[in-house]
Amino acid sequence: AEKLEDTSCNFDLSYKVYIKNVYISHASRYFLQAKQYKKALEWCAKGLNIIELYENKSSMKNKFENNETEFLETMHKSYFELGDFENAYNYYNKLENLKNLKGENSLQFKFNNLNEKFLGETNKLKITALENDNLKKESERQSIYWYFGLGIISLLLFTIGFVFYSNNKLK
Repeated sequence: AEKLEDTSCNFDLSYKVYIKNVYISHASRYFLQAKQYKKALEWCAKGLNIIELYENKSSMKNKFENNETEFLETMHKSYFELGDFENAYNYYNKLENLKNLKGENSLQFKFNNLNEKFLGETNKLKITALENDNLKKESERQSIYWYFGLGIISLLLFTIGFVFYSNNKLK
């Protein structure tokens, strides 16, 4: 496959590569349905070459993975229909390996997502515990102020009472 380094268009290179790969994907499926298996194989080979050239450079890697699955499946079916069972088996294995890899990636994604939720819930519990501790400390502080205030008022009343009592006794 030729490289798509033409910068005459304003589109991003990865977008142009992706569009070309979609076109190749449709062509390969058309030739598979039309039972022109050799042409389907040629188009799939072009698509896989483009994926190989641009896969790591592209911002659309996930879409390339979907096309790669389609190309491998089309190649498997084409070789099978042509009677080349060895190549059909090889491409079937590649297809299954890619599907398993995607499955592991999605399982890893699910695991990471659950782990993030668990850590988030754990953090929420820790925050709630800290808030409860802060509320207890605040209520203790307020009760200390309350008792101190009552003590001051009691002392003041006692002093006022003592002064009145002393004044009345002196009279």
